[in-house]
Amino acid sequence: MQIRYINEMLNLPELTISQILFIGSDELHIEALPVDYKQNCPCCMSDQAVIRKGSNVIRRIRHLQVFDKKTYLCVPSIRMYCVNCGIGFVWAYDFVDPKQRHSHLFRFHAVKHALGATAAHSAKMHQTPVSSVQDMHNKSVPMLCEQLTGQAWEEA
Repeated sequence: MQIRYINEMLNLPELTISQILFIGSDELHIEALPVDYKQNCPCCMSDQAVIRKGSNVIRRIRHLQVFDKKTYLCVPSIRMYCVNCGIGFVWAYDFVDPKQRHSHLFRFHAVKHALGATAAHSAKMHQTPVSSVQDMHNKSVPMLCEQLTGQAWEEA
């Protein structure tokens, strides 16, 4: 399968798939790079004085399953520096929170399954530790509670 179709299947417009690193019996590792060369500074919100300072390590981020295989996106942790503000920062990806190892879509599907059953069942379905699913569930419950409360007040 060609790489451009994998780009469309993953539905991550901010990334371009550069190569498939590893295909195992139950895992798939895909190397992806950001589409843009620079990112806006978080302080001044401009990319005019931002320069790239290199990469630290490769981040392995768990994404939704592809072909019934655990899928990991391997993205670079690009260091940036704003000359105007004098601060250094790391590339912030939209599909994953900073310092997280699971994409937003993966978290959403794991929590959705945990709400219908148990965290252990969802963990078994997604082949991930139960403690990770429980943490995802515990972080999403307050937001769901607010949404349901708002809906109840509107209906009342």
